[in-house]
Amino acid sequence: MPESCDIGGQRWQAGKVIPTLFDPVRHPVKDFFLLDMADVSLRDDMTSMEFPIYALTADARKRNLVYDNGDHILRVVPSGVGVPSMFDKDIMIYCISQLVARKNQGLEIGNVVEFHLHDVLKTTNRATGGADYQRLIDGLRRLRGTTYETNIKTNEEEGHRGVGLIEEYWAIRKTPVKGRMLMVRVKLSDWVLRAVHSNDVLKLHPDYFRLKRPLDRRLYELARKHCGKQGLTQIGLAKLKEKIGSKAPLTKFRHNIKGVAETNHLPEYMLYLEGDIVTFSRRPECLEADQRKSQQHRRIASKGQKCISREALDKARAFAPEWDVEWLRKRFFEWRVSEKMEEPDNWNGAFLGWVKSFTKGKTPQQHQVMRQPLEPLGD
Repeated sequence: MPESCDIGGQRWQAGKVIPTLFDPVRHPVKDFFLLDMADVSLRDDMTSMEFPIYALTADARKRNLVYDNGDHILRVVPSGVGVPSMFDKDIMIYCISQLVARKNQGLEIGNVVEFHLHDVLKTTNRATGGADYQRLIDGLRRLRGTTYETNIKTNEEEGHRGVGLIEEYWAIRKTPVKGRMLMVRVKLSDWVLRAVHSNDVLKLHPDYFRLKRPLDRRLYELARKHCGKQGLTQIGLAKLKEKIGSKAPLTKFRHNIKGVAETNHLPEYMLYLEGDIVTFSRRPECLEADQRKSQQHRRIASKGQKCISREALDKARAFAPEWDVEWLRKRFFEWRVSEKMEEPDNWNGAFLGWVKSFTKGKTPQQHQVMRQPLEPLGD
């Protein structure tokens, strides 16, 4: 048996079953009439992966939280129905994933996402009973009502501000009064949209939605955010506790992290605890798969460079007159390689859509990466 695998809806690790840490795969059969995340990759914004924006436990939902690491300050001010939980975050991941999919197709992003609640429940591996629909609506209330006072940058914009995650939502019922809510439109805040425009998003492993415990989800997010290309990162236990947003005493938190290290069940990443140092590392089989995919997508990008027409380059100059269009072209393909993206149906449309989004509200002078050399894509 491999080191870890799924059998009968349960996760096995080192020959032992871990039935309580993962939900079963509730919707194994693809529904072609609904949005399927095999076609729209799951994406999360890096700001919420880095900082404790969402509550871990139910009793923390109405508690003010202040995070201050010396450089960044975050104060979570709950509404009357509390602050969003890690499971409410599923709604935001779904919305962000749709926006990124639009952007990758060269379409205008906008700030409104419309979806069927059933789509969200299936995509995020939830049950589809009446109570599950109501939990999504309750989550929308918390997402709409909570205020975040922060100086955290999104898309290089910094300043102390009070922001929300969504500005408003509309829920459409099957019947006017007591019918089940079927369709929802969500208007996202500019704070969230800036993360999409600046590509401050990362792919998530599908098993993220099977993790039952909010702590496991936060640990996965931090591993995904910080391991990067090197595949390894370390952090002190006390600092990790602050980043996660845990209110548990340090001794209890250490016990919890030790348990995760023993089961070692996080998707894509391994976790080690030595003293008060926590080490995250990418699983060897994932590193090998990353290398193979990177080579494949470099070949795709190298082929795609020949498909950008002179007319598309001229249009890009009109969209971004102050920018070096040849630099933008190279940066576009580097980005696609780093994101392991498949070949689009229309290279010119994808390029122009990316240029609009990447340069919106920025100048070459304030975007520091303009002065950094670009790596060659290779053959």
